[in-house]
Amino acid sequence: MYDLDIDFLTDTDPSSVPDEDLWFLPGPPEPGFDPIPPGPRAEPNEASVLDEWRAAEAVDLGWHAGYRIAPDRLALWIVLRVGNTKAEDQGYAKLGWAVRRLTGGPGPTADLATFLGRHEIGAGEEAPLSERIAGLLEMLDAGRDLHPLTRACLCFHLWPLAGIGPEGERLEAAVTAARLAAGDCTAAAFVPLAVAGGAALRAGGLPPVRLGRWLDGMEAGLAATLRGLEDLTAWQTRAQAEIADLSGQTPVG
Repeated sequence: MYDLDIDFLTDTDPSSVPDEDLWFLPGPPEPGFDPIPPGPRAEPNEASVLDEWRAAEAVDLGWHAGYRIAPDRLALWIVLRVGNTKAEDQGYAKLGWAVRRLTGGPGPTADLATFLGRHEIGAGEEAPLSERIAGLLEMLDAGRDLHPLTRACLCFHLWPLAGIGPEGERLEAAVTAARLAAGDCTAAAFVPLAVAGGAALRAGGLPPVRLGRWLDGMEAGLAATLRGLEDLTAWQTRAQAEIADLSGQTPVG
């Protein structure tokens, strides 16, 4: 049997315990002590924030195209190539492509085949890919007097008729249209089409109806994006105010 000290098991006022009995506790920090190791400290920056929004847009576009992948899982796959199953490989690859194209680089008008990452696969019953792409670009060039937002809508709805992608595939068309919609804008590489829902990506109806849905959905996406940025700015302001008096040192007392 063990001889337990019953007094040790009872509640004790910590202030009554002699300092020499607290040998296992660290002493008070020295003046000027910083518990955070030296070196660069990661802080949110504009680039990381924009990357998150690009990934979110890619996920939203992918969701409406049939790829049900969450933003956090896509981010894990992009960085480490983990988090997916074999059955999901194609979906992750497609969304990874969408993020890269929405991030920047040459737009679809420079070289659409390169933008899509497509190459000729040999002769078949279909017209060669270069001919199908040329047919689409010819139609878009004929509408060069249209506003970039309207040309982007035209591109999205002509895509299945041109036969560039597999039947029912809408992600490539949506990403291409999102880049076209930005036109010559230098502040953003794409216009958000699906952040506030998929109304802009719905097919069916006469051209005026499709264009109306396209513009309404795009306006809703832009408004949702601006609200998100405003919320982020407000949170940053509150966070900076909350930590303004903190030095990073362990409080004494």
